[in-house]
Amino acid sequence: MAFNTTPLIPTFKRNAPRVSRHRPRLLCMTQAPVRFPNSTHVDRVQRTWQLVEPIKPQAGAIFYEFLFEKYPQVRSMFKSDMQEQQKRLIEMVDQGVKLLDQPDQLEPTLRALGKRHVRYRTQVEHYPAVKDTLMRALETALGEKTMDADARTAWSAVYDYWAGIMIDAMMECEEPGEGQNRV
Repeated sequence: MAFNTTPLIPTFKRNAPRVSRHRPRLLCMTQAPVRFPNSTHVDRVQRTWQLVEPIKPQAGAIFYEFLFEKYPQVRSMFKSDMQEQQKRLIEMVDQGVKLLDQPDQLEPTLRALGKRHVRYRTQVEHYPAVKDTLMRALETALGEKTMDADARTAWSAVYDYWAGIMIDAMMECEEPGEGQNRV
């Protein structure tokens, strides 16, 4: 099944100066304003995420299996123990879903996460791959009935919001060492 993998699309300025000598592919950019998902999307994401609760370890494993299968070029970015990485991913999604009701706490969390990802050479171009993989993993874990068109639309809106905040924070970082040591 094809998913809409259109991210919060950055528009790159021609001949823009590089943000950092350490991140040559990431140019100064402008992007559409980050929009908070509507209440229907938030509710749908929170309800579907509750169904993931009992299968969190499997969901993390499914995500990385799909990520490395479709995007093998990113495998080298993950140097740590993959079970620990899977756990961290699920914890961050869990926190992101739970904090959708508290954007004043969610946004600083997402900004810090975006800044940490600079250290691992995360590029803006990686965000659509993560979105595609997350949607596929959720559909696999929850089934097509649960991850119907409305659920995919809701998750897409929430992911675009998360990614927009993280990308914005990444753009503020000049050096890869500005983030903390955790992904």
